[in-house]
Amino acid sequence: MYIAHDLPLAWPPHRLAIKAAFAVLAAGAALAAQALPAETPEQLDGLVSPTTELRQGMDLARVQAMRGELLEALASLERVLTRHPEAKEAQLLHASLRCRVDDGPGAQAEFARLNPKQFPKNAWTEATSVCTVPVAGFRRGH
Repeated sequence: MYIAHDLPLAWPPHRLAIKAAFAVLAAGAALAAQALPAETPEQLDGLVSPTTELRQGMDLARVQAMRGELLEALASLERVLTRHPEAKEAQLLHASLRCRVDDGPGAQAEFARLNPKQFPKNAWTEATSVCTVPVAGFRRGH
């Protein structure tokens, strides 16, 4: 009969676990050190400032959406809407993006606050046509 502790091991199991944990921690620390491209407040302001201007922020959100970066596009529009809460075109794009990330209740709430007659027909149709989830309470088209 053999006993497991009698087997010769190069590293006992608990030491292997400790070594693996240190390797994971070291890798995480290295990644965290590289995660932010900006380190000073001025650099951070440079990353955020394009999304505080209405037209630049809208353009950035559209580019992000075209690249499939939907959450980033939503975040850009939320920063735009913080500075320009009455920007109807930004609200419409934001509602449309919420549809694209399958946030039906959020999209429904946003579309309900908008009047389709305030937008060109093609803009409203384009915004509502991307909804892949049922969104009750808003009208498609005029």
